[in-house]
Amino acid sequence: AGGWGALPGCRMMALGVGDSFPQAATIDDAILYAVDQGARVINLSLTVPPDPAIDLALAEAALNDVLVIAASGNDDTAVAYPANAPSVIAVGATTKQDEAADFTNFGPEIVLSAPGDNVRTTSGASGFAQGVGTSFASPLVCAAVGLLYSRMPSLTGDEAIAILTATATDIDVPGPDPRTGAGRLDAGAALALLEASDCNGNGVYDPAEIASGELSDVNGNGVPDLCELGTPLCFGDGTASSCPCGNHGAAGEGCANSGGQGARLLAAGSPVLADAD
Repeated sequence: AGGWGALPGCRMMALGVGDSFPQAATIDDAILYAVDQGARVINLSLTVPPDPAIDLALAEAALNDVLVIAASGNDDTAVAYPANAPSVIAVGATTKQDEAADFTNFGPEIVLSAPGDNVRTTSGASGFAQGVGTSFASPLVCAAVGLLYSRMPSLTGDEAIAILTATATDIDVPGPDPRTGAGRLDAGAALALLEASDCNGNGVYDPAEIASGELSDVNGNGVPDLCELGTPLCFGDGTASSCPCGNHGAAGEGCANSGGQGARLLAAGSPVLADAD
């Protein structure tokens, strides 16, 4: 994410909210302080009882487009607070076997999952240690958001999460599920999609421009491109220049995708894929 020499990058604030355990009375102050200091994403690797003051602080963060990402908890039960709060991104943990951890809390609030099994981390006493829990998964998602922000500062929180969920690796039942959400975080795939989504190089995530009604047919062939659609499929007129994946076929046949079929769009109406493609 940069940050060395003269290059811009991510900066981190470590805000103390308790020594041996988190103190709920301090967490709301820390959230508000982070928002006031210009934080764009906040990690909460903790669980506490529901608290009205924390709710108000979370609402203030959401109002300022500050993402709050929280560990779901490690009790193999319902997602704990504050991860289950409406505006918070709840994160579950996965294992070295790329499966949902048996300890991770679960529920419809889970948005993403990330490694939380024997994650190597720093330790004040011995230098390094192996950490286990959703507290180690949540900051990985935060870091991925920071990586996206560092590449495209204009991203909104919703756009960043949409990219992460769109590129997550589905490791459980097909589709979103209560243990892994959209799947296991894939920061590399997320960054690749972001890079492919700014076709015109204006530093703005182009799928958002489509949603707002702006034109985004960069090469002028009448077909929205991969980067404009923000999907892993390649679209184009069959030429190398219009197939960003480099898998172009014969002229007019579009770009071959992973299944070997050509991708095409219906001639009228909203851009949708034909069933066979």
